[in-house]
Amino acid sequence: MPRIGFEWQFQRDELRFLADSKDGWQAEDSLPSKGRVRYWQDPGVAIESDSGDVEIITDSVTTWAALRRQLVFIGELLTLLTGRSHDAAALPPAFLRTGEQEGDATTGPRRSSRARTSGKVQAVRAAEGHLRAHDDVQAADELRFVPDTNVGNIITVALAAPIKRCEFDSAGDPVMRTVYAAGDVLALTAARGNVHGTVQATVDVPLSELPVRLEVFGFDPSGRVMAWLEGRQKTGNLIGLVTLIQYMLWVFAHQNLTSGDGPKAGFALLPRTNLRSVYMNVLTEMERSEFDAMVNALPSGDKDARVCPRPYGLGGRQTYDNPLTLFWWLRSIQAGDPGHGDETLAVHMSGDGPRGIAYDALSPPRGYPAHEPIAGRPAEWFTYSMGQKTTPHGASHVVVEYRETDLFGLKNGMGTYEQFVTAAMNAAHSAGLDMPH
Repeated sequence: MPRIGFEWQFQRDELRFLADSKDGWQAEDSLPSKGRVRYWQDPGVAIESDSGDVEIITDSVTTWAALRRQLVFIGELLTLLTGRSHDAAALPPAFLRTGEQEGDATTGPRRSSRARTSGKVQAVRAAEGHLRAHDDVQAADELRFVPDTNVGNIITVALAAPIKRCEFDSAGDPVMRTVYAAGDVLALTAARGNVHGTVQATVDVPLSELPVRLEVFGFDPSGRVMAWLEGRQKTGNLIGLVTLIQYMLWVFAHQNLTSGDGPKAGFALLPRTNLRSVYMNVLTEMERSEFDAMVNALPSGDKDARVCPRPYGLGGRQTYDNPLTLFWWLRSIQAGDPGHGDETLAVHMSGDGPRGIAYDALSPPRGYPAHEPIAGRPAEWFTYSMGQKTTPHGASHVVVEYRETDLFGLKNGMGTYEQFVTAAMNAAHSAGLDMPH
């Protein structure tokens, strides 16, 4: 069953984090990536940091009803922050029709404008999947609307869990440092009016449907795939895996990957699932046998070709020249990338260590520390997103990220709330969810 979740990362001059100080509220732009500030289980929406930027994350859902509930909740949060009601005329008609059928508000939080402008501190509480502002402020309230601070109107958030940063201590060992403890208070503030953010979608896609998903992004390697599988039993899963391999080869060969975001910047559709787990847990025994025969039959010139013929970025101005060959990569999909077992912690942390027995050699690419647990490294250590997910045994899907969302109605992946709703609905339809017309 298709699943989809979203990440919406905002421009810092329009929506940002604040920390309290002796001089009042000050910009807090150094929160570590994936530092969770607040999570609402109903409807499955979180506020996190991405290198200091505010990011709204939604849980992956399988139905339009669940997705719409998240979109309405996000709209309520932004209305509280910006004071701007959303433009109903710019929202998709199907979004509004569903709201009318359910008797649900679609253009803002359930609270009166009078309460919002009363000049009082108010409690902000989530109930039944909606945000409501109350004059009845209690000590236990985790969110509060505070008007007219030194930086304008804000919403304060009491952290439910600590926020930690990955660092190296004086001895060069990796440690997790607590930046903010549970119960500490941060705040959010927004520019008056529209705010804009970059949208990405994380989608569970059946492996056999990957070729169709890639066609949406203009990639069709079917000729090369069929050449590799000549003489083999061409099942949907086998075609899907080989198509993904061909797509990754094309990106590494043809895209400019030297930005600070690293290789993932070149992918319109980024594989979040490691291909070793796809081989082991999605392919049947017969399909694995056919894949193995395909690898063995490849010409030696193909096997010796470099997967990454050009350096890719590691962040900042650093780049990495990966000597990985096609045969080495395909062999790691079959058998993992275990290394020799004598690599030091320093080698692992530099990104030069093996990827691990349960991962292929591009999950993640070398230059980035491996996803597999490493002795001496904290379990919470943040790792690069490529190949981070493991498909469980018996599953039929892979996790991919739609990074190029212009196809769904955005410009340079950037949009207002109304445009985000439109793009989210279009992406969900593309991912296979049963959406309203």
